[in-house]
Amino acid sequence: MPLAKIRHYADLREAGDTTFDTRCTLLEQHRDALKLRLEKEREHLQALDAKIEYYQSHKP
Repeated sequence: MPLAKIRHYADLREAGDTTFDTRCTLLEQHRDALKLRLEKEREHLQALDAKIEYYQSHKP
């Protein structure tokens, strides 16, 4: 989560229970963004593993 959003979340938390739903929404958005990042990283890892496998199986 970017620092600006962390600060915003902290401000909301300090404001109390009236911001409960907003804080929950921020956390859900952060979770969704993190899931996308993880998915892309897994794809990159698979591509890297395939490349390494290629090099290992084609050693001169």
